[in-house]
Amino acid sequence: MFKFNRSIISSAVLSIVMSALVVLSVVSGNAKMPLSSRNFYSIIGLIRSQLDNVPNTEENVIQTAVGSICTDELDDLLIRVYDSNEKRVKEMFLEDYIMGVVYAEMNLRNNIEALKAQAVAARSYTLYKFYNDGEGVNIHKDGAVICTDYTHCQAWKDPEGIIPAYGKETGQELYSKLKKAVESTKGIVMTYEGEVIKAMYFSSSGGYTESMEDVWYEKLAYLKSVPSYGELANDYYCNFAYFSKSDFAARFRKAYGDNFKAEPYNVLESITSIERSPTGRVKKITIGGVEMSGIAARSILGLRSTNMIFREFNKDTILVITIGTGHGVGMSQLGAITMADEGKTYDEILKHYYSGVELERELYTSIGLPSN
Repeated sequence: MFKFNRSIISSAVLSIVMSALVVLSVVSGNAKMPLSSRNFYSIIGLIRSQLDNVPNTEENVIQTAVGSICTDELDDLLIRVYDSNEKRVKEMFLEDYIMGVVYAEMNLRNNIEALKAQAVAARSYTLYKFYNDGEGVNIHKDGAVICTDYTHCQAWKDPEGIIPAYGKETGQELYSKLKKAVESTKGIVMTYEGEVIKAMYFSSSGGYTESMEDVWYEKLAYLKSVPSYGELANDYYCNFAYFSKSDFAARFRKAYGDNFKAEPYNVLESITSIERSPTGRVKKITIGGVEMSGIAARSILGLRSTNMIFREFNKDTILVITIGTGHGVGMSQLGAITMADEGKTYDEILKHYYSGVELERELYTSIGLPSN
């Protein structure tokens, strides 16, 4: 699945050091290369394919300890998660972590097929981060590959809080439903051309999702704009935010300092250009002489989405109308719920929102050294 130089393991010795974490390395001659989360399974797969060619000598031994953690008997993966609320790193098994993500990201009363779709999307996103050594970990600590800040990675709540939150009878029912959704999809991820995908998702789209390149200027073939159904029924389809002109101007002046040239009396008129995506979301906008991304403007104003319309409500007030909630890329959670309620299965939901993907049960449940 992952590209790796075969020559480095032609006469490989694997060593294992057990401490707070398992540390693996590959040694070839006098050269030593750390075995990161990104290339772990690539190397294991290549070693597995070459086992018959590895001489049984002291210099070419796959140690029993390594084999024991790389066989099909390994049914979960330990990951490091930065808890943004508690400001500390927690070690969790992946499937336990996914339960917490689904609990935080979706109403557990929703159709279980929507919960399953959320579980697979969350697992795929997490393993994408894992394989890329915690992409974007500048706010993470101590080697965490992902965090619980939903604005940066994924929301997470301890599933142990379900029963206290809902009461014993309902809580046990919802906990069992959550557990079933995660366990029935255990190990399943989405792949595109053999690679685990960056499975973005969000709350609601307003009718169409966004292409990745229209939001973050990174083109990923599986993150294309597609229709999203059931959005009009959303209570938050259309949102209204009111700002005094002085507050509106002050927010941008705080962000951009003296580069921001508008005053409260003319701040609305200072919106001189807006570049929109085909679905209506703001890609770029110029306010007070400062060009910024739609994402930046949304963040400064604390809005639900970048599909923004600016209007004067009265002489002292600006009205900003937004459509949808979230960044708009990948799976719409509301759309997934609608599709599930209409009888679609979780795999049908995922293949609708992520173009050209395959669903595979893999990694820690299917890749490893043979037990014999």
